[in-house]
Amino acid sequence: LRWLPALPDGLPSSNAVPGITSTAIGHAHTMQRFEKTTGTRIADYDFVFEFGGGYGSFARIAYNLGFRGEYVMHDLPEFAALQRMYLGQRGVPVRHIPDPAILPPEGVRSLAVSMHAADEAGRAKTDAFAAVLPSYTAVLVNSGCDPQFWRIATGRDAKIIPFDIPPGNYSIIVGY
Repeated sequence: LRWLPALPDGLPSSNAVPGITSTAIGHAHTMQRFEKTTGTRIADYDFVFEFGGGYGSFARIAYNLGFRGEYVMHDLPEFAALQRMYLGQRGVPVRHIPDPAILPPEGVRSLAVSMHAADEAGRAKTDAFAAVLPSYTAVLVNSGCDPQFWRIATGRDAKIIPFDIPPGNYSIIVGY
């Protein structure tokens, strides 16, 4: 699992394995469920748009798993600065945009991702993000929202996978 460990630089770790954050474990688990459900690897995509992004853990894992396409993120300016620092130190190229809704380039395999940011961003930004989802080849959202919202937003059937931490949350996967 060489792609899992986060390099230590002050990030909290509540785990028994030094250098691995609980966030990285959660993202790696989500990535594994996505790849198993869709039968694709993150490296198979040409374009990823992440709505939110925390400190950049999911983007780092994607890059360490072989993703070499264009990775675009939308987040608050403070988090975008943190992502630029964290990912820049690790050589992970990411472009930041101010708009929560970006269409993928035509003719490419595209993935839209949100690891709970859609639950936290407010309705206007979440609706803007949801409005572009039908344009993506695949969608991966971790959310505590009603899964029916994501089925309607994507306009496609979605695989809903509950997970226990925290209770009432789901991985919503479209494009399998």
